[in-house]
Amino acid sequence: MDNLGAKTIDGGLLDAPPGIRIGDNPGGTGIITVEADGSVAGGWRSLQAWYIRLGELGGNGTLVNNGAMIKVWSEWFNIAAWEGSGTAHVQLNGGFIWAEGIHIGAGGTIDLAGGTLVVLGDQLGGLSLLIDSGQLTAFGVAYTLTTVDDGFVYDFDVTNPGYTTVSGLRSPTDQYLDWAAIYGLTDTNTTAALAYDFEPDGMNNLLEYALGGNPTNSDKAAVYPTSGMVDISGTNYMEFVYYRRLDAASRGLNYDIVTTENLLMAWTTNGGPYETSSSTNDASFESVTNAIPVDADETFIKLEVTENF
Repeated sequence: MDNLGAKTIDGGLLDAPPGIRIGDNPGGTGIITVEADGSVAGGWRSLQAWYIRLGELGGNGTLVNNGAMIKVWSEWFNIAAWEGSGTAHVQLNGGFIWAEGIHIGAGGTIDLAGGTLVVLGDQLGGLSLLIDSGQLTAFGVAYTLTTVDDGFVYDFDVTNPGYTTVSGLRSPTDQYLDWAAIYGLTDTNTTAALAYDFEPDGMNNLLEYALGGNPTNSDKAAVYPTSGMVDISGTNYMEFVYYRRLDAASRGLNYDIVTTENLLMAWTTNGGPYETSSSTNDASFESVTNAIPVDADETFIKLEVTENF
């Protein structure tokens, strides 16, 4: 459906094997609006297709659900998903959208204003919603992913109408193992173990993972924290800067500054937190700046990274 084409479904069932293309032609615009028709309560579908593809070939495609049931039987629910795609938008104002898989490209958005989105993932082995650089918005809160991090796909399962619920992300353990496998580290007893230092360069796998290093290259100088003295309002501070993953919480990573005045004594977080600012480096990491007072004759400072997996 292209070139300023529009269709409204307000009752009955549109069954479209094998599928529907909306806004595919370059410069074209296609819109399908599915109104509430009572079919949801009885379990009937208002619109069903093997695939639905929006804005794939440079056009603009829009699908609006105002309270009906839409079912996509395959993983081919593509929202501006292919190279050369235009723009595409799915607006869920009520009702249900069920899909085996969803692929959102750079020009694609989903706005979950109401209703229920269920991404089953049966055809993709559980990897159900792939977001390249589009946007998933739920009830006014925007979830924006600029890349598929480290080349892997995350699962989203938004199933509670009336709530912003985004769950089913790959577990922190799986995310770590995905990262390790990129570098050929697959043996969790040796090379992929968190404490293993492959090169070695003084950074174990956990530090490499947390700071953005390459565990197979000696790149400590490029990613290790840096420090230097600064004067802030007439008081000396140690400025300590380190890299932190933007999604550290979902990866089960914790970053803490610990200090001691004597290397024979325990390291503590007394006096923290020390973070003064942060700035985004890229799609995955930010630089975190800390200011630690150094009133004692000697103060030793280090970054402590721990994990919850």
